[in-house]
Amino acid sequence: MNNNTGTKATLKKRIACKGCHKVFNNKEKKININCPYCDKSIDARIRTGYAREYARKHPDRKIGMIKYDNKYKKERGKVSRDRVRKTNFNIISNNNPVCANCGCDDIRLLEINHINGGGNKELLKGKGSNSFAWDIYMGRRKTDDLNLLCRPCNALDHLERIFGEIPIRILWR
Repeated sequence: MNNNTGTKATLKKRIACKGCHKVFNNKEKKININCPYCDKSIDARIRTGYAREYARKHPDRKIGMIKYDNKYKKERGKVSRDRVRKTNFNIISNNNPVCANCGCDDIRLLEINHINGGGNKELLKGKGSNSFAWDIYMGRRKTDDLNLLCRPCNALDHLERIFGEIPIRILWR
């Protein structure tokens, strides 16, 4: 039994704040917790069972949701992709999204880099970049072999992997 509601709830182990996109572990094992970074209140329950039960009890809501999804699909998709991208950067970099090479902190320029190469092979295995990002976001893929690099440093890393040491250095001001 959970003390907050009197019902048994399955709780998320890892929480991604939708306000600041920082990622942290649910150490308190409570349903309602506050983000330690931005103090936003977060519901830590896994809601899939509740959502499935609600949809079964309210079949008329499904029609309304389909209309809403069709009307706002592009906007919602962009917001969702942006949230997943920022959260993945925080997952990979332990809530400090900067380039591992030059220290660039402009999030528009950052990319996920495979440290030992092979990123394209992973995407060509039948998984596109969207499912790759969702696997990281949902915790289905480990991030030990990933780091963040800005676009110029990622290109330099790729060239050094192919040609060896190159006499180029990238500085971030």
